[in-house]
Amino acid sequence: MTDALSQVMIGLARGGVGLVSFSHCTVLPVGQASARQLAIYNDEQAESMRKTVEGIHAAGALCSLQLNHGGRFAVVDERMGPSNPVLKTNAGIQLYPCREATLADIDEIVEAFRSGALRAKKVGFDCVMIHAAHGYLLEQFLSPLFNRRTDEYGGSLENRSRLLRRVVKVVREAVGPEIPVLVKMNSEDFAENGLSLEDSTKVATWLAEDGVALIEVSGGSIIGKFTGISQGAAATSGYHAGAASAWRRAIHEANPNTHTLIALVGGLRSCESCNQFIADGVCDIVSLARPFIREPDLVQHWQADPHYTAQCISCSACHVLIKKNEGFLCPVRRAQEKDKETK
Repeated sequence: MTDALSQVMIGLARGGVGLVSFSHCTVLPVGQASARQLAIYNDEQAESMRKTVEGIHAAGALCSLQLNHGGRFAVVDERMGPSNPVLKTNAGIQLYPCREATLADIDEIVEAFRSGALRAKKVGFDCVMIHAAHGYLLEQFLSPLFNRRTDEYGGSLENRSRLLRRVVKVVREAVGPEIPVLVKMNSEDFAENGLSLEDSTKVATWLAEDGVALIEVSGGSIIGKFTGISQGAAATSGYHAGAASAWRRAIHEANPNTHTLIALVGGLRSCESCNQFIADGVCDIVSLARPFIREPDLVQHWQADPHYTAQCISCSACHVLIKKNEGFLCPVRRAQEKDKETK
């Protein structure tokens, strides 16, 4: 955790965000998904986050840490995945090959998520989120696009979801009942032969049965498309709303007394639309990412004026800078500020 990133996280809490979710954090060196990704596979890495956690708490907010493994999308010499089908990205670039994870590898991965969750608890995180979206390892096991295995971790949906449910179980046991366990999961891959909404809805009901406190609905990967990023400003508000509604309805039908919450993310730009999605029963809570990069104090704007519209134009220029490891910032806002200074 760098000082610069720490200030970004604490700034979100000071700006009124209720739960600050740290960017995805690798649980193993072989799972590193980007050059400067956060990591939590040793105690020193975990301790580097403590002052940020304390700063967020001092600002009156809660914080969550995403636990992840890049799998086939890791930036390491020897990539690992559920299996090794020949695949191309949505830009037509063929993926690097990977080796098929052995049963011993899978056991090591499960233990790494458990250890990472335990370190997060010791540092003071209020909850932990398991990242099973965007084509990373746990989602690779869920998706028939990536998973061509013929053992107990492949084939049927029950088998393809086995690793994710094992991870949920050990994390749940590691952190205890006082720390909520959250999951970020794809609703669909938006790619041929990828994870379907029907399958993800079933998995969501199983996760609710397993005691997951909140499931955040997302979708896509570089094999298919990322809805909001690919459509930019043309993306509709709450573009995962249909999936969120389907998940929430299925979970409540399976157990009317469920305590599992559904979080909607993607394309949310107004306080009014956020409140409407909740009022309509689409979701229980809303999440935002790019708007907070543009305006860390967006919540305060909404508190002062419920009709205020976020200034984010969904251009995803911030995403490009993040991929280049140039920091969490909005280049559009930076250009406007420089223009004002010049004038």
